[in-house]
Amino acid sequence: MTIEKGIYNDDKAYGVYNLPNGDKVFFTTAVAGKLGDIGRGTVTRIGGTGKCAGIQGSYEITRNSLRPAMEGIGQSYIKAKIQYKLP
Repeated sequence: MTIEKGIYNDDKAYGVYNLPNGDKVFFTTAVAGKLGDIGRGTVTRIGGTGKCAGIQGSYEITRNSLRPAMEGIGQSYIKAKIQYKLP
């Protein structure tokens, strides 16, 4: 992520949800916003294992910044209406 004058528009990440049954769902995110304020972006499902193999979908997210619990870290929470399609 690059931050210039408190603005970022290239916050990109890859992640995995580890489900209780052992299946995994892989995703990418892209978010833009202002430090300490609301960021908006998209999550895209890129695959999965087990019953989630072939999962598809993308949805909009809103990331809300929180005051960090300690200096040097960032904390936030994300609100989203998750949508997906299984084959």
